[in-house]
Amino acid sequence: MLYHFEYLPAGLFNRAQVRLQEFSDSAIIWKRGSFLRKNEHIALLHQNKDTEMVVKVQGPRPENILFLVHEVFEALINESFHGVRYDFSVPCPDCNNLMKRDPHMFTASMIRRALDLQAPFLQCLKYFHTISVGDLQSIMPPDTTQDYDIHLAHAVNDLMEFEQGKTLDIFISYCELDAPKDKSNVIHPEDVKQELLKENYKCYYPEAGKKYSTDLMAKSLIDSSIFVAFISNNYVSDQTCCNMFKFAKTTLRKPFILVAVGPDHEWKKSALGLLVSDVVFVNMIDSKKSVFANKMEELLGKVKEIYSVEVSNESPPCFISYCWKNSKDAVELGTK
Repeated sequence: MLYHFEYLPAGLFNRAQVRLQEFSDSAIIWKRGSFLRKNEHIALLHQNKDTEMVVKVQGPRPENILFLVHEVFEALINESFHGVRYDFSVPCPDCNNLMKRDPHMFTASMIRRALDLQAPFLQCLKYFHTISVGDLQSIMPPDTTQDYDIHLAHAVNDLMEFEQGKTLDIFISYCELDAPKDKSNVIHPEDVKQELLKENYKCYYPEAGKKYSTDLMAKSLIDSSIFVAFISNNYVSDQTCCNMFKFAKTTLRKPFILVAVGPDHEWKKSALGLLVSDVVFVNMIDSKKSVFANKMEELLGKVKEIYSVEVSNESPPCFISYCWKNSKDAVELGTK
């Protein structure tokens, strides 16, 4: 999200940094920027010009962090910086879905104008996508009762999609050198994938020999529940594999399962090996097809163990959390 201020008063940005301090990484904060982390999201808050500020977020629901930052600035302006005017821009949803690095930005003023004129669509000027004005309204920070109704409707739809299990269960990460074309006498990552599919787990499996966008793989990883890595000497020597593993473990903090493959355990001496030195792994070192069933049973046991926390049937289908300050009782007592 990009903010354009007519005038950005001294102190507004830094006071916002202070209010967001609980989500800040103290090692990565400076006068004109902050690195934020909340749940499985990471964000960059940066004042890149005297009158311009950008907020970039990665995570399963980036709009949650965007709305949080927006609310902080709105509150500060209402409290101490009356009269400050700004417009903000949101990226084209289709550009985001296609992982475009330079998405078209729709300004909030244009979207509001389209709503006032009851225009059904707006067009992305960079890639000529046709976007529903209602969809654009749903990704803007809510400001009116109608906005809140739109957001609530989308939240209900998201809950329904979640119930239908549209997210991935397992992200499978491996080095292509550990996936030979001749699968006759080795335990192959694809064999593991097929067994997981038989157990009705939805898997992301990058096929060997094909090129995949790093952004697309990262998005699939964010959407997955478990990260399964076929760690080996080849894996720890592959920078792409190492980066993906660190992103899953350190940044997203995904539950993960290690499957050790290859001829030996030399990978334990690597930097990545030291990172997981205390992790119990499924040992498929130099394993043959004859032991595949036993090793697969062990792997499935670990997957089921991660999924073992079940919600009681007596639990309500939806839990609503809110601040007392926004409750009916608080409003009746005079809060705003």
